[in-house]
Amino acid sequence: VDSQCKIDPDFSSVKSANPEEHEAFDLAIKQAQYSKADLIIATDPDVDRMGFVERDHDGHIHYFNGSEIGALMIKYLVDYRTLPKQPVMIQSIVSGELGKRFAKQHGVTVKEVLIGFKFIAKAIRELREDETFIFAYEESYGYLAGEFVRDKDAIQVVPLVIKYASILKNEGKTLHDALTDIY
Repeated sequence: VDSQCKIDPDFSSVKSANPEEHEAFDLAIKQAQYSKADLIIATDPDVDRMGFVERDHDGHIHYFNGSEIGALMIKYLVDYRTLPKQPVMIQSIVSGELGKRFAKQHGVTVKEVLIGFKFIAKAIRELREDETFIFAYEESYGYLAGEFVRDKDAIQVVPLVIKYASILKNEGKTLHDALTDIY
């Protein structure tokens, strides 16, 4: 977004620089409608939370909540990556059933922890030798795709979102279509 390219420590172009808030996407959606962009990704100022919106085949904008994004990332890993023998995903207890149900249906062990990435990091440390961490998330738009950081990290997840959206677009689908498949 052009108006957000200037350094502004107050983030005065948005009511809230939080990707959980729909208003954080307003300027980007306006620019995307002009440029015909299909996917808009936003992070918070310290780049630990990430959210996105997508324009579908009919031009409608779809917002995704944190639990839906987590479930989509699990679907991407299951459908397009080679999983290890004992894949494990971790989610907080408030992240809902969607990702958990999909993961279990596809042979991924699910571990639920208390709210906070310190509990996710602890669960990663406590994995058995035969278990391999593949993804973690909380409904509050925090995600972890690699175990080397052990805190929510949008920088790890943004490339996965872009890759998944690109694969789906080449198949004539959208992230919203993939989410509908999960439901």
